[in-house]
Amino acid sequence: MTEILLFPKKSLITVDVFYFYPDFPLVIQEFVWQTDDIVPELPRVEKFLRYWEKNIEGLIHHVILCGDGIDGPKEFRTVNEIFTV
Repeated sequence: MTEILLFPKKSLITVDVFYFYPDFPLVIQEFVWQTDDIVPELPRVEKFLRYWEKNIEGLIHHVILCGDGIDGPKEFRTVNEIFTV
């Protein structure tokens, strides 16, 4: 029998964004944000990352997601090169 959820499961999600500015590509900075979101779709996290790409000057190097309902940390990389300091 298939289980149907009437109320989506919300969980506390930690979003760890590593980013850099185009003027200083060798300096990676970190931004940590926590929010309640629906697991596993994560629509609020996706909206946040799309907002970042459109409105914030810092370019995302990679993102790590952690939270209940996520099978281990998830990593998303958005650049083609990794800079080593």
